[in-house]
Amino acid sequence: MNTAVQGKSSQNSNDQVPDLKNKSNVQTGSASISKEREVMPISGGSETAREISSEIEVPKEVERAGVMKVSETIELPPDIKKLGVTPSGSSVPVSASQTLPKIVLPISDQQVVTGLHISITNALKWLSIWCIRKLQKAHIALKVIHGKIIRVRT
Repeated sequence: MNTAVQGKSSQNSNDQVPDLKNKSNVQTGSASISKEREVMPISGGSETAREISSEIEVPKEVERAGVMKVSETIELPPDIKKLGVTPSGSSVPVSASQTLPKIVLPISDQQVVTGLHISITNALKWLSIWCIRKLQKAHIALKVIHGKIIRVRT
């Protein structure tokens, strides 16, 4: 009787432990496969892109729950308009406080040297610094001699 019970228990324990002699049953870990992997379905290419309108219809049951629809454009109340407040945002163009000079490329050595001495908020300054850096990499320096700008090999 003991042997029958021992046989069943050894048989049950063998069900839980994989057979190490049979290598096809043993799962080996791989560094390239992670546990948390999402499988993306492959579409047949029949899907097309469609435009979604900016105005969305809110269902009545959602409105009853307390959700209110807010428009993208905000209307100012008349008392605030009387104070002189004007709407601003993406629909109102921003005016530049100063007129920016037109820069035509390539720029001359004279423009490079004058650009080094202007305000750091000006784009010509940074273009001039970039040009000087490129000239330095080519072992060329700009020198002002008797009011003329000359390229000198360094």
